[in-house]
Amino acid sequence: MIGAENADQVFKNCSIISATYQINGKQFGSVGVLGPTRMDYGKAIAIVDYMTNSLTELLTERHQRTRT
Repeated sequence: MIGAENADQVFKNCSIISATYQINGKQFGSVGVLGPTRMDYGKAIAIVDYMTNSLTELLTERHQRTRT
């Protein structure tokens, strides 16, 4: 969501970048960044992407270990 797309006026100068993480291919949660509309989107997207990929890998491995 970018700036004016936000319904709440408090967030009109903010953007949200979010992505979901999974356990065994099922959506489990999400990670996001709330920042100014002029933030470094490339960097923010890379960070959110890294976090969701890491959480997916870590939680899936942990889930599989506890099932054996």
